[in-house]
Order: sequence, then structure tokens, then C-alpha cells
Amino acid sequence: MVNYLEDRKVAEKTLQGIEDAGRRGIVVQADGGDKNQVEVVVNQALEVFGKVDILMKSPGMKRAAAAGEIAKVALFLASEDANDVTGSTYVMDGGLMQYMGQGA
Repeated sequence: MVNYLEDRKVAEKTLQGIEDAGRRGIVVQADGGDKNQVEVVVNQALEVFGKVDILMKSPGMKRAAAAGEIAKVALFLASEDANDVTGSTYVMDGGLMQYMGQGA
């Protein structure tokens, strides 16, 4: 599932890469900063796929990450090369994690 806020074309390009890698996906518009919309997205993923394999969010950023900014990681995780990747968290926070605990 590729989530976007404003740029559907970029999200569709990311989905195309996922599908080119032999995986399935769908494009969904939602605000990742809105808890209710995130719940709808997760429920939609569960309805369509039965489970959530990859969940990527850009916490702490001043703006939502564009789909193209996280596409390479998403494509890797959707590829056969990532079959053994489990229980991993990929933080995409624009570098803000380095300031966590320092009042940022």
C-alpha cells in the first residue's frame, strides 16, 4: 500500500516499481498525521491483503515525506532481496532522530 497526501502520480510511480518487482500494492490517499485516517488505511490494508508487511511513516518531520523520497526503501522491502527482513523498523524522519531527547 502506497499512501500519499497530495501527489497521486508519484504514489502511482512508486506502486509501479513495487508491481514491477513482482509484488502487489494499492494507492491510498490519507493524512499520516491524522490518527483516524491512519486507522482507515491500516484497516483497508488488512481488508485487501489480510496483513500488513511493510509500514513506513515519516515521524517528526515538519512535512510528510513524498512517496518518491521513500520509494527506494519501499521497493527494496517489496523485493525478493528482502525476503529475510522481518521485525525491522526504518525511521524516515529527515534526520530529526538525532535530536530526540534534546527537546526537538
